[in-house]
Amino acid sequence: MKKLSNVIRAGGILGFILPALIPLAVFWIYPICRSLFISYTDWDYMSPSYHFVFFDNFKRLFQDPRFYEALWNTLLFSAGTLIPTLAGGLFLALLLQKAFRGSGLFKFILFSPWITPTVAVSIVWTWIYNPDTGLANEVLKFFHLPALQWISEMINMKRKGLLTALIVSMAVTSLAGCKNTKKAQEKVKGLDKLGKVHVISREEGSGSRNTFAELAGFKDNNSSNQDNTLEGAEIAEDTSSVLNKVGSDPAAIGYGSAGVMVSDSQVKVLSVEGTAAGKKDARYPLSRSFYLVWNGKLTSVEDEFLRYIRSAGQEIVGQSYVTVSKQNSFLSLKPKGKIMITGSTSVGPLLECLAEEYMKQNPRASIKVTQTDSGDGINQTIQGKCDMGMSSRELRDSEKELLNYEVIARDEIAVIVNAANPLNDITMDQLEAVYTGKTTEWKALYR
Repeated sequence: MKKLSNVIRAGGILGFILPALIPLAVFWIYPICRSLFISYTDWDYMSPSYHFVFFDNFKRLFQDPRFYEALWNTLLFSAGTLIPTLAGGLFLALLLQKAFRGSGLFKFILFSPWITPTVAVSIVWTWIYNPDTGLANEVLKFFHLPALQWISEMINMKRKGLLTALIVSMAVTSLAGCKNTKKAQEKVKGLDKLGKVHVISREEGSGSRNTFAELAGFKDNNSSNQDNTLEGAEIAEDTSSVLNKVGSDPAAIGYGSAGVMVSDSQVKVLSVEGTAAGKKDARYPLSRSFYLVWNGKLTSVEDEFLRYIRSAGQEIVGQSYVTVSKQNSFLSLKPKGKIMITGSTSVGPLLECLAEEYMKQNPRASIKVTQTDSGDGINQTIQGKCDMGMSSRELRDSEKELLNYEVIARDEIAVIVNAANPLNDITMDQLEAVYTGKTTEWKALYR
């Protein structure tokens, strides 16, 4: 089954790249191979026959002084165009990153060449669709078809109004392009007073750490557990420890479940790439699934508890997280039994609420939730030391083969700083730089 899924996945990948691969092969790869083949023959591109001469063509080439002259001219032309282009582009890019008097005008002038062709193209199309002299109508007349009349109203627009619209369009587009550049270079007042960034991270094995490192781009792809988190980062063993450490240190930064973090007043939840956490916005880049896993067949009480989570329990999920199924009514058959659930401290608070509400409807059930970390919950479930495990990270292929699993909620990983920190927004690149040690000072965040 796994081999079949790999074949299907490979077929899907091939289906995506084939449209680009075919013209590349026809117009690039084949001509190159064909030219290489011809270079070993005496074919004159006209005769129907040819003979292999192997390296004779190359011998004559290297003995011809015109070859070295052409080679020198090519190198000179490449160096004379490539180096100034790279240097000039770098210089202009650096200017765009600086705020100075007249920088807005400079950006407008710089972006205008990218906008002007659009205006020129629109004018050409206006000529083509001119109802009296346009090429489009002439073609239609040639085929004895009626002329295009649906654009006549556009042609009758006053030139002044059209010119104004074009100028406004150019200005808006240019300013939009400059806005992101300006936003990236703006410095936050008071940030330089915080000094060194105090990085708070979860422990290895934590689902939050695993998912955060993967989404932020500093997870080691060659390992299932290792990531490139700064060695000097302070480790917090659970979500509440992250809150306490960040809440008591103005220079600290941490992360954890948005369902827990957004309700704590001692910390500030940052927007990431301009999108706020905890708002159930699909654009938020640090989102993940909450998993409940089990090994083998469920008991009657475990099955009903899972059925409760899928139905009425989604109302509780929706209070702080993103629901994964439609909320439905639930009627308990009141099976008797105990459930031991172990795992993620991010999923733990949600499971405790779900268990508490379920036990109100089924007093004969006893559910104990122990918060450790995702890896521990999965391992204990595999070993049979607990009935169910909680995971806030994606399950690995080997774990999916051994366990049954279900997504019970969607969560966002919130990035938090101390409430006194003036920062309100952070980018994914900045997060990666902070958590890998590339940026160690708060004042260097916007360099």
